[in-house]
Amino acid sequence: VKHYSNKEKFDFLNSIKSGDIEDPLIARQHSILYRSFLAEQMDPEIIDRLVALEAEVTQEYNNFRSELRGEAKTENEIQNILRTSTDCELRKDAWEASKKIGSRVADRVLEMIRTRNEIARQQGFDNYYSKSMQLDELDEVRVFELFDELIELSNPLWHDWKSKFDI
Repeated sequence: VKHYSNKEKFDFLNSIKSGDIEDPLIARQHSILYRSFLAEQMDPEIIDRLVALEAEVTQEYNNFRSELRGEAKTENEIQNILRTSTDCELRKDAWEASKKIGSRVADRVLEMIRTRNEIARQQGFDNYYSKSMQLDELDEVRVFELFDELIELSNPLWHDWKSKFDI
């Protein structure tokens, strides 16, 4: 990450106009490099903080054990209960126990969100999500149009199939 945050290298890439590059493969490489560097243009201290937050949250998830009826359960054990148990109350308790991780990581996740959004706004994007979509060369409006189209096309089939099981 810090390699891509190098301002001098980014400024150099920014000084080269992709329209001036004749070879399409080199122009594509330039575009990819430029977007990779643009994504990481932030102070090293912010990078360090985001990396630390991500590591803390990941470690919290990896070490988390759901407490189910007085027993610590791994994620695999919880998933097995949710997949195979015919006891509705046990499945409900397992589901709720598995969601307790949220309160343990919420503050750090929200800090990451606020920090990423602030950086994205400083770079001229609406938010981190929009920044990610644009840097991945995705048209945000078109992506949501496709989702809407998929919903429209699949809803009749879904409702027809589901009606066979509804009482």
